[in-house]
Amino acid sequence: ASSRAAASPIYGPYLSLPKEVRSLALHVLSFMSPLSTSMLLALTRCACQSAEHAAEHAAPIAFVVEEAEARGALATQEALSFYLTLAFKAVPSAPIEAAAAAAALAAAPPPADATATPWQVAVRAIRRAVLRHGEAAERAVRAFCGALEQGSAAAEGAEAAARARLLLSALSWRERDG
Repeated sequence: ASSRAAASPIYGPYLSLPKEVRSLALHVLSFMSPLSTSMLLALTRCACQSAEHAAEHAAPIAFVVEEAEARGALATQEALSFYLTLAFKAVPSAPIEAAAAAAALAAAPPPADATATPWQVAVRAIRRAVLRHGEAAERAVRAFCGALEQGSAAAEGAEAAARARLLLSALSWRERDG
C-alpha cells in the first residue's frame, strides 16, 4: 500500500460521472453562494488533471468559476488564481510551441465544434477578467508572470517562464488597443 502523500490525487466521484451528470453538477454549483475555497480547490484539481481529460473538464469548470465571480459568489482574486493555476498547471508538459500557438488563438473565439485547450480557456478567462476589472487585475497577472520569469532556474521554471511570457504577450492587446 502506498502512503497518502504518494497516492494519486483524489478527485472524488465527479470525474468518473457521465458527461451529462457532470454538467448538471456544475450547473448546481453555479447557484452556490458563496463558492467556498475548498470547492474552488476541488474544481481546480479536476480542471488541472491528466492530459487526456484536461480539455474536456477545463472549459465547463472555468465557466462556473467565471459565473461565480461575476455574481459576487467568488472574489476576483480567487477567480484570477484559478485561471492562472489552470494556465500554468493544467497539462504542464505541453510543448511551449503548442502553448505559443494557443496563445495566438486565444484572442479569437474557438469554432463551435472545437474543444479549447486548458491554456486557451485560461488565457481567454484572464483577458475577460482584465477587461472587467481593469488595471488592478492586469497588475496582479503581470506581477505573477514577472515572479515566474524571475524564478526560472530549473527546467520546470524555464517552461513556466516561457508560459508567463506567452501570457503577457496575450495581454499586450490592451497596450495596442488602449
